Amino acid sequence: AAVAAVIVGIAGLLAARKAEVKPSHPAAPDGFAFAERAIEMVKDRPILTIGAGLAAGIIALRNPALAAIVAKALLDSQRPPQR
Repeated sequence: AAVAAVIVGIAGLLAARKAEVKPSHPAAPDGFAFAERAIEMVKDRPILTIGAGLAAGIIALRNPALAAIVAKALLDSQRPPQR
């Protein structure tokens, strides 16, 4: 449940970041781009990060199926399309 809460928290952070209008840097093609964006968000807005993490943890505890769906969606979006 803790891993699912972390994944949901990171997804919430990314969604909050995309809601802001800022010039964004081009996405790196490697697999670490997701982690780099999450770390950058934590550095830029630590209080928002804590709040999103707590909210994600509460949601994951109340509805683990939803947390699993979000985790699956995030992991599927990281894979390159099959040929």
